Amino acid sequence: MKIKVYKYNDLNINNKVLSNIKVKIVLKVVFFFIVTYILLIIFWIFLGCFCVVYKNTQIHLLYNVSLSFALSFITPFFVYLFPGIFRIPSLKFTKGKRPNRPVMFKLSKILQML
Repeated sequence: MKIKVYKYNDLNINNKVLSNIKVKIVLKVVFFFIVTYILLIIFWIFLGCFCVVYKNTQIHLLYNVSLSFALSFITPFFVYLFPGIFRIPSLKFTKGKRPNRPVMFKLSKILQML
């Protein structure tokens, strides 16, 4: 949002602001990936210890993890498909006329929020 405040004709200020924003974004992304990988390593260690202690539950754990992984890929497909079904026809041009389907568009926005 800081970029919108400055005028486009003052290039020195824009370059300084853009470089500061770029540095902040890079630091945030690096911090995010470091924290994510540290947590991932900790979770794998925990899972490995769990499987060593409870040897009879490894098959059930593998089944539940694979089922959860599959559902995490299938569920977003349907969640994002339904708003698209209503939004595409509400925005589509018909024979050179502008679309006039505000109810379908509003319904797609409501479905998107759910």
